[in-house]
Amino acid sequence: MGNAANENCNETTMSKLGDIMKRISSYAGAYKMMHEVEQEEINRAKREKRAPPPLRMIFDINHRIHDRRLYSLPTANEVAAVFVGEDSGVPTYRHIAIHPRGQGLQTIQIIDPNCDPMTYPLLFPRGDKGWYLELEKIDQSRNRRRVSMLQFYSYRLAIHPTFSAIHYREKLFQQYIVDGYVKTEQNRLAFHRQNQKALRVELYQDLMNHLANEAEIEGLRPGRVIILPSSFQGSPRAMQQNYQDAMTIGHDCANIKLQRPVQEGAAADQGTLEWDEIKAHLDARYVSAPEAAWRLFEFPLHDKSHAIVRLAVHLPNQQPVYFAEGNERQALERAAMKDTTLTAWFKLNSKDPDARQYLYHDIPQYFVFERNGTW
Repeated sequence: MGNAANENCNETTMSKLGDIMKRISSYAGAYKMMHEVEQEEINRAKREKRAPPPLRMIFDINHRIHDRRLYSLPTANEVAAVFVGEDSGVPTYRHIAIHPRGQGLQTIQIIDPNCDPMTYPLLFPRGDKGWYLELEKIDQSRNRRRVSMLQFYSYRLAIHPTFSAIHYREKLFQQYIVDGYVKTEQNRLAFHRQNQKALRVELYQDLMNHLANEAEIEGLRPGRVIILPSSFQGSPRAMQQNYQDAMTIGHDCANIKLQRPVQEGAAADQGTLEWDEIKAHLDARYVSAPEAAWRLFEFPLHDKSHAIVRLAVHLPNQQPVYFAEGNERQALERAAMKDTTLTAWFKLNSKDPDARQYLYHDIPQYFVFERNGTW
């Protein structure tokens, strides 16, 4: 309750919640153990009139911390080891190193399995691990052996027969959904950032040269150029392509004029020219909880509606026929050989007794009109 953010919280409820977390959460036990060791070291440093040594906590992804040389006090639990030491060396197999005093905090990476249970202790009170790179599939019959981050969050957000606490957390659940999607997209962006050669960005060498020339003319120093593929959803080029597609579809429907006001005047400035599509993409994006869930489940954001076909109504041999100029005879021959929806309905009633109970305008609810002219 010492945190200012908890001023309006019920003290009794917070106390009970803290007791539950200490009892079932291995992370809470690790922090409690760390606090106890910290207090002991502070008291010992006061008695010996010296500065307290740095205190570190090491999380092991595989729960395999067995080296007693890592800490001077014999206290450890199944997920973390706390040790005291003056040297700054950290074991090579560490996954998270937390430096709570003196040397600042080290950021937890999004690919760390301890990230979710540490960020959302109320959603995962038992310390359920999050996604990590080595997470393997149970069924490895397919080519992909490991579970992707998108597949992991899709499975975790899905409704299962067993009880799921995350679906009852309201706004916290929405925050978790958005966080999951942002981490998934950030992981994809990191892949593109680290695999520019594999994406054949040398094809854009002319564009890079153009930017370098523009920077030289303006007296700027060009920064690192990172290019996203045009297929990356939400990127500037993908949005531009979607806009062009929309304009292509709608150019026959409306005449749209776009104007951009230009203010006269000149200004000079000096700086560094940087064109980072990934940064621009992250800075300009706003993702709501429904959109994040929609994308994590890979639902299509756009879809085509069913084609609407009007049922034909005509007298015998007087159905409308459409043809191009000069093809009148071929159009009449095709019309004579192919049934309309009305004539095909007559034939359906003569062959299928069950179809006779439906009226003509109700028949599409129970039968499909095929391209060959039959129901």
